[in-house]
Amino acid sequence: GLAVALSRASFENSVGAEIRLVPYSESRPYTDVCRLFSEEASQVIVSCSREQVESVKKIANEVGFVTVIEIGNTQRGRLHISIGDHVLINSTVTELKTRFAAALESLLAEEVTA
Repeated sequence: GLAVALSRASFENSVGAEIRLVPYSESRPYTDVCRLFSEEASQVIVSCSREQVESVKKIANEVGFVTVIEIGNTQRGRLHISIGDHVLINSTVTELKTRFAAALESLLAEEVTA
């Protein structure tokens, strides 16, 4: 999901993000946690400079079936994700990397590649 993808993307250069998601309406059955960890088909996270945002939107519009949603900005060393006023993740990249290294998926991947 979004939280894992953003965490993994931050590891190599310790560039995290400040992500601000808009709450779903009452009619949508997703909890905040589901939004962070669920995986939906065909989602892509793109990072670009502020100067390139309009170009990215233009390309997506030309394709015709892509919706661009600006969700935040990159920042050095920290991942902060909130939905409305609810902060869900606020950790340093180092903390995330340490927790990920101890996660089952990482332990299994290490075992397979060893």
